[in-house]
Amino acid sequence: MQLGLTYMTPYLDKHRFTGPLFDSPEFVPDMIVCLPVLNEPRLIRTLESLAQAKANYPHNVLILILFNHSATADQAVKESNQAAYLHFAQAIRPMVNPRFSIQAHLLALPKKHAGVGLARKILMDEGVRLFALAENKEGILAAMDGDSTVAPNYFQAIDDFFRRHPKLEAASIHYEHPLPKNERERRAIIQYELHLRYFVEAQKMAGLPTAYQTIGSSMAVRQSAYQLQGGMNRRKAGEDFYFLQKFARKGTLGNLNETTVYPSARISDRVPFGTGRAMGRLLASDSTLDTHALIIFDQIKLLLDGMPAIWNYTVEQIEQFRQSMPPAVQAFLAENGFLERVLDAQKNTASPAAFLKRFYNWFDGFTMMKYVHFARDHYYPDEPIDSVAHQFATREWGYKGQKEDILGLLEQYRQHR
Repeated sequence: MQLGLTYMTPYLDKHRFTGPLFDSPEFVPDMIVCLPVLNEPRLIRTLESLAQAKANYPHNVLILILFNHSATADQAVKESNQAAYLHFAQAIRPMVNPRFSIQAHLLALPKKHAGVGLARKILMDEGVRLFALAENKEGILAAMDGDSTVAPNYFQAIDDFFRRHPKLEAASIHYEHPLPKNERERRAIIQYELHLRYFVEAQKMAGLPTAYQTIGSSMAVRQSAYQLQGGMNRRKAGEDFYFLQKFARKGTLGNLNETTVYPSARISDRVPFGTGRAMGRLLASDSTLDTHALIIFDQIKLLLDGMPAIWNYTVEQIEQFRQSMPPAVQAFLAENGFLERVLDAQKNTASPAAFLKRFYNWFDGFTMMKYVHFARDHYYPDEPIDSVAHQFATREWGYKGQKEDILGLLEQYRQHR
């Protein structure tokens, strides 16, 4: 039975950006996958991968695709999107079945907000609306990109994760970039993925509780929690980081390591930073990727290790504690209101655990990133990724491989999930 298209939840009434775009499927969806698409020549491969994964999952899956571009995009981009949209219906016919439906919509986005964040938001909000129409309060929203593929157990692993962890609200799904045969491209993506993994592993070593991989093509969330946290943001890039940090601060984000998403390693200029941009820069200059010096994380670890003890410190003791830190940490804390943050946390909490939770609501992944950039700009310049990642792996995990074997080094990092 076709359900009405205008049902609204309080979240949608307040936060939606568009009116209804997609029809209710003939079934009650258990999971909805959201795919923003802009100039994606590999979309059909992505859909075939999802269809193959659905064959191993007995419940209902709906795929929502938003072909999108800026209202002021080049005519060639608009025509490419239009052609892909028209080709879409014929291409998906062999894939769909009574438990697997794929829908698409073509939409020009206003110049001011056009980008992947808004496209994801529109799709995920539509997922919320369709779950509400079907009266499925337990539905799961999965975010992907139109040039990624997934492991055959993708849907089942997501379903199992949320069933096994009823208190978790969102998942960061394990990812691995496919490695191109071309040697230059291969080295470039290995370096970039090493950078991503080293950056998070170094934060974990330092003791940051909100350290997670945040990749837009490999995340999932309970639709009920999505609404309570205010949904997806409209950032043109980095939307995945800011979105998942909401759940990391709450302690309701988990790592889903039982399946894998394979994001594309191709060059792209669709966003101001990320995999596509990094690949373009590395290949254009044939250079080595630099990353953040390990000493930056070692020094912030001194701060984070000492935080449990200061929940009842006086103002003088707090200042003495700050001054005991290395110069980079001292300066960053002074510039970012550390004393005021600690006093606020003391005033509004009654136990060390509550104090720390409030502190880490401030010193989250975003503040850590600010500190890392501050330390890089003023104290410790970036260093080659192969050298830094090897230094970290050797020291922390007893890695025995050679620095020059960057593929072996990447495999070591991939094992630490």
